[in-house]
Amino acid sequence: MIVRLAERCQHTSSRVGCSLPCGATIQKQHGFAAGELACDRKPDDTAANHDHVMHNSESDGGKFGDAPPIQRQIRGASPNSPTRLSPNFTCVSLELCMIRALIFDFNGVLANDDPIHMEAFREVAKLEGLSFTDEEYLDTYLPLNDRDCFKTLFATHARPLTDSKLDDLIRRKSVYYFQAIADKTVLFSEAAAAVKAAALRCPLAIASGARAEEIRHILMHGGLQGCFSAIIAAEDVQFGKPHPEPFLRAHEKLSERDHSLGLSDCVAVEDSVGGIQSAHRAGMRCLAIAHSYGPERLRSAGPEWVIDSIADFVSWLEKEVSK
Repeated sequence: MIVRLAERCQHTSSRVGCSLPCGATIQKQHGFAAGELACDRKPDDTAANHDHVMHNSESDGGKFGDAPPIQRQIRGASPNSPTRLSPNFTCVSLELCMIRALIFDFNGVLANDDPIHMEAFREVAKLEGLSFTDEEYLDTYLPLNDRDCFKTLFATHARPLTDSKLDDLIRRKSVYYFQAIADKTVLFSEAAAAVKAAALRCPLAIASGARAEEIRHILMHGGLQGCFSAIIAAEDVQFGKPHPEPFLRAHEKLSERDHSLGLSDCVAVEDSVGGIQSAHRAGMRCLAIAHSYGPERLRSAGPEWVIDSIADFVSWLEKEVSK
């Protein structure tokens, strides 16, 4: 139910997370084809007291090894580094560095439309004789794009799903979604101010599992379409979150304008555990916003910062991002 999901988005016990040094030097290029992608990093509550944070890729079971290679600009490490790791680890040196770009998730971060997506998904599923609970949506489907949502739902119920059927399901969900947001402003009330303040300080991008037409429609109605240098939508990637490809694609687009921009110069702004994992697997730091999940659950994924809501973003920005 929409009301129930909205209630789950209300949190009163959060505190702003502490700023941590960032991984400004990635000592080993993440190799997609070799299955050596950094992921599932350990919580960063003690990282500031150590020289390195190790990102273990073994826990993924190599499931990200089939992703297409993406050319990324990685800052080289000193060849004299004393750290020696197995091929399944990426070592990130911790040192203070500037935040030079921000990459926003969209649904649940800027757009208050996660309940709308849930109900549109539910309506289409119902017509197929399938169902899910609100808790299942939060636990499984919320960070996924439409394609992965339907594939997961059908697989869960052991139902076959052809590509043509999948395309039709996505189309039908989009119809429900646009009907629900017609003539509405679905941006969080403080989102426009947050984006405009951020755009004055650094380049911005969006990396989202939403469809491009949905993102652009909402940005246009909010007068924000000119604030973003790049928009990576569901159609632009082969693998959705928690895979890192959305954030890597966004960095790729931003680095076309600034070739010196490294992955560790970027901070992702996310609202889900899967989104935090995607950002970390891409080699980025992450600001988590407790809109869709409680702050403690978000902290379990080890984001560098946690804030209660987008209303707290400008205060975080003024503290962490130089003009």
